[in-house]
Amino acid sequence: MQTKLSQNWNLDDIFAGGKHSDALSAELTSLTDQLSDLKIAYIDGEQGKALILTLQELGSRLLECEMFLFCLSYEQRGDAQVQQLQGTATALRAKHTALMIRLEQELAQVPQAEWEKLLADEQLQAVRLYIDERRARVQDRMSGDQELLANELAADGYHAWANLYRTLQHQLRVPVVLDREAQELTAGQVFGLLGHRDRAVRLSVLEAVEDKLAGEEELFAAALNHIAGFRLALYQQRGWDSVLQEPLFNNRLSQATLDAMYSAVDGNRHRLTPFFKRKGKLLGLDSLMMQDSNAPFSEVSTNLTFEAAADLIVEQFRAFSPEMSDFAKTCFEQDWVEAEDRPEKSGGGFCVPFFRAGQSRVFMTYRGRASDMLVLAHELGHGYHHDVLNGLPHFAQEYPMSLAETASTFAEMIVMDAAIKQAGSKQEKAALLADKLGRGLVMVQGVYGAFRFERAFYEERKKGMVPAGRISELMVEAQRHAYDGVYDRYHPYQWILQAHFYMTDNPFYNFPYTFGYLFSMGLYAQAKKQGSGEFAEAYRDLLRDTGRMTPEELAQKHLGIDLTQADFWQGAIDLLAADVEQFLQLTS
Repeated sequence: MQTKLSQNWNLDDIFAGGKHSDALSAELTSLTDQLSDLKIAYIDGEQGKALILTLQELGSRLLECEMFLFCLSYEQRGDAQVQQLQGTATALRAKHTALMIRLEQELAQVPQAEWEKLLADEQLQAVRLYIDERRARVQDRMSGDQELLANELAADGYHAWANLYRTLQHQLRVPVVLDREAQELTAGQVFGLLGHRDRAVRLSVLEAVEDKLAGEEELFAAALNHIAGFRLALYQQRGWDSVLQEPLFNNRLSQATLDAMYSAVDGNRHRLTPFFKRKGKLLGLDSLMMQDSNAPFSEVSTNLTFEAAADLIVEQFRAFSPEMSDFAKTCFEQDWVEAEDRPEKSGGGFCVPFFRAGQSRVFMTYRGRASDMLVLAHELGHGYHHDVLNGLPHFAQEYPMSLAETASTFAEMIVMDAAIKQAGSKQEKAALLADKLGRGLVMVQGVYGAFRFERAFYEERKKGMVPAGRISELMVEAQRHAYDGVYDRYHPYQWILQAHFYMTDNPFYNFPYTFGYLFSMGLYAQAKKQGSGEFAEAYRDLLRDTGRMTPEELAQKHLGIDLTQADFWQGAIDLLAADVEQFLQLTS
């Protein structure tokens, strides 16, 4: 690979000219005209097929625009023109959603015999799961007109509160003194420094964050309460008893699977927390706070250049799958990765697909730590998933978030386990294993805390507005339980800094991470058992089916396991506990 890699992505392959792109403007205009002209009629024969395929095509084109504008919004934070274009795309998505609601209503009216005849068509067979779901969920919703009204009201209600949250978080500035210099940190910089190797820096930033948010919490509490209030009112009108009904449907999971997974997580907390105690001891700490779990305890994990990380990822992917390795190499060489560490840059990481262009884009901040290499591998895992899905119909590319995290976590495991195996010393091996466990236990215990918090918050919100102070109490209670009481200080304002709680399109955007992580561990164990070369093709086939099967069906077909049973989840956590034991042995 080339000596020096760009850490800035190139978006011109999608729509040249960015926010000034003539092609983007023309596409948005064309979508506006076509969505406005489209009428939903009775689903019958060729006419019904044409209508479904038209909505699929328009959805695919609209997604390409949305993902491009999403990337621009991170590249040009607060840019008024980008926000205006996003407003246009949001309005188009509302139109498309309204048409899909009308489509659902018509699909529900088709007699089963005619429905089977319609789906005998080869093009519709390819997207059967998706349209079957659209047809079936009408039974659990309000009338078509009521759903349309709710969809329209959501733009300036439900979604508006989420937009307000994003604005508040973007404008948030935390005053701190670092190296005797007064600074104002963005939310993204706060996330980075809360994992700083110097405990004094972590503590200083944490206290500054808590002081700042103590004066801002009422605004954030209002946004969270109103998002939850809208959601609960909508669910009540639909006759839904459980706040988990929508997220389970979105993730194509059963309650039995979720219960089996979290039963295993809850019952094994005590086997995982010794890692945090040992790490605290190695860091010379008499008491632990949550932020200590992310801090590196060895210089070994802080000396990787971006180019070195890229080479490691490409090499280690190749040991599993040449196809996966070639994809990662293309991402680096074609400038599909935005990794530059710069002021004002948003925190977090993501990978977005551009299926029509056959490409992806990765966003993250690379600071030279082994954990940053893991984030990079994680996001490239998403990208490989997208690459495998290229060429399928749009509705067959619509995989649930539970399965999205499977591919990314699997990629992490490939990279980190190879790095640990190649480590030249006991100290280096322990440092890398600590980075692996740090991320893995966040996926399991950290996300479990977020899930417990959100569930408890919604139970209290049913009774009325939840005060900001009580929200923080619920947050700490959930964290203490999830981490089995290992910490002396928790993170009461995580509910403000974590954007997942404010997502209106993906409620309970937490348990899919745990599912993806533990499901990946099962896949990874299978790969080691069969051998990478043999398993790589089966793994690719599994990813290609993620938009065409439920997770339970995938597990049964490709692994021969039942996800509603505790055995699989216990086995996955046993692998994680084995890593904890190995870390304890290396550091004894």
